[in-house]
Amino acid sequence: MLLSLVLHTYSMRYLLPSVVLLGTAPTYVLAWGVWRLLSAFLPARFYQALDDRLYCVYQSMVLFFFENYTGVQMQLCIQTLPQYFEKVKVSPTPTLRTPFPDKERGIPMVHICSSLARSFSHSFSEGALPGNVVILLEMRPLLSRYSSRKDMNCQLQNRMTLKLEVCLLALLHREILLYGDLPKNKENIIYLANHQSTVDWIVADILAIRQNALGHVRYVLKEGLKWLPLYGFYFAQHGGIYVKRSAKFNEKEMRNKLQSYVNAGTPMYLVIFPEGTRYNPEQTKVLSASQAFAAQRGLAVLKHVLTPRIKATHVAFDCMKNYLDAIYDVTVVYEGKDNGGQRRESPTMTEFLCKECPKIHIHIDRIDKKDVPEEQEHMRRWLHGRFAVKDEMLIEFYESPDPERRKRFPGKSVNSKLSIKKTLPSMLILSGLTAGMLMTDAGRKLYVNTWIYGTLLGCLWVTIKA
Repeated sequence: MLLSLVLHTYSMRYLLPSVVLLGTAPTYVLAWGVWRLLSAFLPARFYQALDDRLYCVYQSMVLFFFENYTGVQMQLCIQTLPQYFEKVKVSPTPTLRTPFPDKERGIPMVHICSSLARSFSHSFSEGALPGNVVILLEMRPLLSRYSSRKDMNCQLQNRMTLKLEVCLLALLHREILLYGDLPKNKENIIYLANHQSTVDWIVADILAIRQNALGHVRYVLKEGLKWLPLYGFYFAQHGGIYVKRSAKFNEKEMRNKLQSYVNAGTPMYLVIFPEGTRYNPEQTKVLSASQAFAAQRGLAVLKHVLTPRIKATHVAFDCMKNYLDAIYDVTVVYEGKDNGGQRRESPTMTEFLCKECPKIHIHIDRIDKKDVPEEQEHMRRWLHGRFAVKDEMLIEFYESPDPERRKRFPGKSVNSKLSIKKTLPSMLILSGLTAGMLMTDAGRKLYVNTWIYGTLLGCLWVTIKA
């Protein structure tokens, strides 16, 4: 029962980030609202600069949980029969000795730790404890030598309990493997990536923070997301663009908004997922329809990505071609969600926080803007060609007969780790401000009203703008 409770607690480890990320939303929106009012009579560039900074603070907190967040400490207390142990000898290499004749030699403690880890590992994904596992053994009380095993057993059973505390600290420092060249400096770019999970939005942040451009990230979003409480309204204020699919796509609205950003000199890290919806290998009807669409137009039929749509990408490039530095062609794989070479659905945010993805493979190809065709039909074929390259890489990743080429992208990779110094302060600041607000009656009232009226006013605003 205790082990089941421990494992259940482990599986619920997404609750803390969920509570913090959602709980700090009213605090963040209030801070942004105050600045919006104060900057009403200032030049737009002052508002934009601090808005980008505020956005960087919030997204840094997001990345604290998705990159630096440690797993739940699980403590398992086992009542152990005393004959298994005679003593623990504290030394540079701790040893455990048993009173049995055939096991007189010392057993390194690390071997015992490994055995314990293996005994629990089947309960976790992929048959191994994810992250780094630290097993701490504490034995109380320390046993002195006894004249015989019988004497020892009698003494322990009558007067003492031998307690073995096993603490499994699964630290969530998952590997982020970068392939290709990610410039160190900020650039005005369009970010084009395959879309398979809600975590894809976080991957854009993962790359942007490594270029000190986190505050400049702006998204092209599907229209339904504008109804998200608080977030839907704010994303539009920060530079997000909501678009409808297919024939309902409002090209004029998108052009006007992008042109206003270009005219104002707004730094742009514009994230677009050209597929328009998430790829899921289990949704065969969606994949079949995408492949049929490509075949009808004489385009390559794709297996691991959907046929990309051109409208948003073409409008974005056409509006910003004289403002852009480059286009980033990004391909992402979440390792751990395949089964014998068969690709499965990518992890959700909840699964990601529960460590069901030990590695993220990110391939970046920086494309100079002069290499991108401007005419829409030519750009359609160019974009489809880029996705055909992604498809070939993903086929190699999942299905290559060569084990050395499977589960990796071509070229050299770098294991990229984000310093906690870049994320922890943001989490502490926003959490601290929220906690302080909730400690007073007036603060709690303001907090609740922000959730309620902020959501209602946001929905009213997006309705009027529709």
